[in-house]
Amino acid sequence: MKKMIIAAVTLASVSTFAYPELDLGARAEACLPLVDSSYTLSKSGAEKVNPVTFEKVLFANETHDFGFKKVGNYETDKLLYSATGSEHSGWFQDAIVVDVLTCEVSEIINVYSE
Repeated sequence: MKKMIIAAVTLASVSTFAYPELDLGARAEACLPLVDSSYTLSKSGAEKVNPVTFEKVLFANETHDFGFKKVGNYETDKLLYSATGSEHSGWFQDAIVVDVLTCEVSEIINVYSE
């Protein structure tokens, strides 16, 4: 019985450590400067890139519809940002998918351009 209790407590503490409770709104705000600079560097050929804005927390297996394209169905929670800009006499909108724990850009998806 004692071993079962110890195993249950250990399992609960390991689960909490693996994915600690995060204030995802605060995390999204904290990641924004890093995401903005990373995205701006990736778009160095664009004529103009507007500042990145936070869209929403994209929970695992959830999608977000940008009107012309859906983004999502990831295995883990992600932070979703967007940015617009102009390039070659047209404009574009990109979705920026970011890892919740590391603030690293996982994927940039063009959701609209003309």
